[in-house]
Amino acid sequence: MKTDKFYQTLNTELEQIIADGSNRFIMEKLKEEAHKKGYALLIWFLKFYGQKPHNQEFITDGSGDYACDLIFSNNDPGRDEVYYVVQSKWAVATNAAKPIAKEEFNAALTDFNTILKRVPLNNKNEKFQKQYKKLIEHLNKNGKAKFVFFTLGSHNPEIDAAIVAFNKDNYPNIDLEVIDINRLKRDYIELKYKDIIADNPLDPQYELEEMEISIEIAAANRKTNQETRNIFVFDGSDDAYTFAVKPKTIYDLFKRYKYNLFFKNVRNPLPESGYNQLIVQTLLNRPAKFWYFNNGITAITNFIPDIGKDAQHITIKGLQIINGAQTVHAIYQAYESASKGKRQIMDNDARINLRLMRSSDDEFNLEITRFTNSQNAMEDRDFVSNETEQKRLQEESFNTNYWYEKRRGEFVPQKPTSPNNLNKTKIVANQWFALAYMAFYLQKPTDAYLYHQKLFVKAQYDKDGQYEKIFTPQTSFTNLLAAYLVWEQIEEKTMVNIDSTAPLELELTNLKLATLALTRVVLEKYIPQKYPQNNTNKPPKTPDVCEFVVKAFEQEIDKDKLIIAKTIAYAAKYINKKIEGKDDQKTRQNFEKLLTHSTYYEIIKEEVEEADLPVSAIDALNNFVLTDKN
Repeated sequence: MKTDKFYQTLNTELEQIIADGSNRFIMEKLKEEAHKKGYALLIWFLKFYGQKPHNQEFITDGSGDYACDLIFSNNDPGRDEVYYVVQSKWAVATNAAKPIAKEEFNAALTDFNTILKRVPLNNKNEKFQKQYKKLIEHLNKNGKAKFVFFTLGSHNPEIDAAIVAFNKDNYPNIDLEVIDINRLKRDYIELKYKDIIADNPLDPQYELEEMEISIEIAAANRKTNQETRNIFVFDGSDDAYTFAVKPKTIYDLFKRYKYNLFFKNVRNPLPESGYNQLIVQTLLNRPAKFWYFNNGITAITNFIPDIGKDAQHITIKGLQIINGAQTVHAIYQAYESASKGKRQIMDNDARINLRLMRSSDDEFNLEITRFTNSQNAMEDRDFVSNETEQKRLQEESFNTNYWYEKRRGEFVPQKPTSPNNLNKTKIVANQWFALAYMAFYLQKPTDAYLYHQKLFVKAQYDKDGQYEKIFTPQTSFTNLLAAYLVWEQIEEKTMVNIDSTAPLELELTNLKLATLALTRVVLEKYIPQKYPQNNTNKPPKTPDVCEFVVKAFEQEIDKDKLIIAKTIAYAAKYINKKIEGKDDQKTRQNFEKLLTHSTYYEIIKEEVEEADLPVSAIDALNNFVLTDKN
């Protein structure tokens, strides 16, 4: 989803808010369209991030608001209370996504600092005065607050120093966060297409590594002695315990810490999954059977005290759930929806098995995560989904029509009639990006074939692991996408049209990977000759082939797409010719060499690089018919 498309989507939702009859009274007072859109944006913000109906008493927008369009508290029982002070900036389409104006941000910052001086502010804005008074009372009690600058502009590095200074001056109870249009788009995608907002600015962000958390150990034998606690202690090199807990314990944990609990988990819970619903129904309707049907939860922690057999409460530090995220979220759903009486029955009858291990070793934690999730047929790519490069590449992909799936099942399938339907957006598993990138960009088609099952395995676990070769801080999504787009053309169009007389074996993947790799070499020679520089005194500049490919398909430039198609056809014909032997047996032998010996491709590549490229012959190729994919 490109930024302009997201703006259109957001604008449509704002128009729906304006047209909503429940907002008619306030909208009629606002005469200008910009004021209506600005007010609707505040309602949208509360509903989107708060995930509950907005309350107009929180909206302080108006004369004398001191850059405070919203002042409110999360005020959720069982959670640390935080007050939020929000300043928003709506923008028309022509100004959206422009860098945040430094002067505009500094003006808001000045007003934020004025508020924090906690002096009486005399003005006639009654809503502001009411909420401001509550804020000051909260701060005077050593309460926490977050200031949010919420804008449809884009990040401006020039304001970073001011943000750092504000947070340093007001540490630890007050901090400032800027939410720009790109952050909004990312969060919108996470909620609408993943059913989560893992980094919600209206949820307190907990550093669980150092936080002390209390856990109640439940009596496992409910019929004979309520004081009996069944605790299994594993006497190994690392402390480990297994015991039962009540649904309320899990509910309270998730209600307070939300997705912070799953920071090291390889996958977050999917709230609407069918598996979740089965857990919910079991807990609501057959709570006494829950322990028998559910495998429980596995967690790691930095610190576990020695636990006596009759202990009822323990305090641990650094809790992270690494297996059982679905169970946690389902328990939260069931408990949240249940009546007081139902909750009492759940806590009396249901028990959840909690397996708790102490570890401060990141490598050991990853190994625990890998093996405790092995029964769910996890893939190697799932275990690196939280790596910095994977997160960055996915965020970069949101600016294109091809979204990078960094772990299986993270995007919720959309119905064709759903308002969230992706339309032209295509979700592609990162394994296909990695395979294409290795062949096209890294020019290693043989390695891509030989090690295609180890693309997401690190060398520390397997000497043939390819992860560090593919994913580095320099790996860009543009290069990944270009490789995949060419691969997509080879898969869908070219190979069935190039040479109908070629042996069947030549349709195997590695010929396609070799064709993919050689296409880049051909493009790098073809494009400068097809589009020479105006200054003939300088040699043609080596083209950025990846940018050329991405632009051709993202902007639907038919002439450039045709060039790519013709160079693919030329590369494939060239490889066909090079492996063709005097008979079928020799052709098969040559094909086997291409499969297993990287030097065979290197020789072909070197020949193309050193030879004069027959541009006119490539232009004359006409056996590839380009059709509209949409």
